[in-house]
Amino acid sequence: ELGVTGRTVFIDTDDDSALDAGERFTTSGAGGAYLFDALAAGTYRIVVQADPDWADTGPSFASVTLVAAQQSPAHDFFVNAKPTLVAIGNVAVNEGQTAQAGAVGTDAGDVLVYSLIAAPQGASINGASGAISLVTTDGPATVPLTVRATDRAGSFVERSFEVNVNNVAPQPAVSGAAGATVGQTYS
Repeated sequence: ELGVTGRTVFIDTDDDSALDAGERFTTSGAGGAYLFDALAAGTYRIVVQADPDWADTGPSFASVTLVAAQQSPAHDFFVNAKPTLVAIGNVAVNEGQTAQAGAVGTDAGDVLVYSLIAAPQGASINGASGAISLVTTDGPATVPLTVRATDRAGSFVERSFEVNVNNVAPQPAVSGAAGATVGQTYS
């Protein structure tokens, strides 16, 4: 993904990957750029602060060695925004109908692929659009479904919902002649 604005980047002087009192820090700006000015020559461990909404896809720190009056190019911390998925409301249908719902996910600057986890027979999802359908059979029944949205880096989020299948009373149908004659076969 593109560089991320608003991430805390710090010089980890005690190598514990945690921002401690007295350690210099900054916040990434547009495109993920960050700057520490007036550093003396030496080697610095630069760390991006952990964020529960992001997944590391590579090293979360960079070791940078500077000589006097040197600037270092940007260092990528290989972080990936985890996708989000809007809650999906439960759906109720009568037996024999097709239940429909939609998964809506976001992941800034990324493409999501939708899938169903342990999908029951008759359930399907469009991997690109998130359109979900379940062909129901007999009711009453509750069918749990879990949707997964996965980004290109492999980060994913899941949401579960239920399809409640209502039982429908059978509708008997009578057919045949309107009258019958005693002693004759009725058909």
